[in-house]
Amino acid sequence: MSNISSELIEWAQKSTGQHIFNIEQLRKEASTRNYYRLKADDKSYVVMENTTEVESAARFLYASKILKNTGVKVPEVFAFSENLEFILLEDLGDDVLDDTAPLSEGSLLRMSLQELKKIYDVPQDVLPVQNHDVLLNQTTEFYKVFDHLNIKADDADILSLESFRKELVVNLIAQVYVPCHTDFERRNLIYFKNGIHVIDFQDICMAPIGIDLASLFYEHNFNYNDADIKALLKEHMESAGYAFSENIMESIYVALAHRSMRIIGTFINYFKDGKLLNRKNDIELFLKRLLMAANKLNLLNDYSFFKKIK
Repeated sequence: MSNISSELIEWAQKSTGQHIFNIEQLRKEASTRNYYRLKADDKSYVVMENTTEVESAARFLYASKILKNTGVKVPEVFAFSENLEFILLEDLGDDVLDDTAPLSEGSLLRMSLQELKKIYDVPQDVLPVQNHDVLLNQTTEFYKVFDHLNIKADDADILSLESFRKELVVNLIAQVYVPCHTDFERRNLIYFKNGIHVIDFQDICMAPIGIDLASLFYEHNFNYNDADIKALLKEHMESAGYAFSENIMESIYVALAHRSMRIIGTFINYFKDGKLLNRKNDIELFLKRLLMAANKLNLLNDYSFFKKIK
């Protein structure tokens, strides 16, 4: 418990009325937030520590309320400190779906899509919108991939990448906009009490429909059968009230390319700061997803920078 602040312990004891804790730090994710499991007698809690992300904590509390109001399974919020440095949450256990497999692939995807459909029901007028500039800025850091891979990029490569980024955004903003988790992947889904619960949802916003679908169906280290994807996707789109067509697959591939570039740029910055080094090997996996998406869109030969990063 040497890394755990006395302020956290004191606040948790006061908030729960419990005074003897077994405290363990939970998995560190790509943020400055820390999570701890607190156990006392037969009760267990999770504390989110927000040392530098107070604004993010405020968004988390707001998103939690609106998601719960639409029936999305999210952890209960029991208490939060006045400065939002600490938030006391329901403990959903350890069955995070990128680590464990309590469900068949078909059940996992179908149940996840049921929660995603509920997210679509969030009132649209209470959410920020990912517009052209926001989406374009999200891939700016991808330029660092050349240095990361020790590849010399010339002016033509840079111009090619710039054109590709802009084409992706033009295609993204042409998609149907829906309430979007923005990172709807298995590491943000937990199996608890016979249902799938959603976490890390503080960035919910109005965004292109392909983004969450790409996050779920084409996560970097999970592969699903194409026929299964299309069958589940057809079922999902029709149940959510949207027409299904082959165009939705194109929308997903566009979102997948954009998502892969965004995450690669984010990870490279983390690695330079000595953070999240356990995920260094994921860069190669996200590059493969980017190349796959570009190939599905028949764009691999249209942009010269792809030859450098293959």
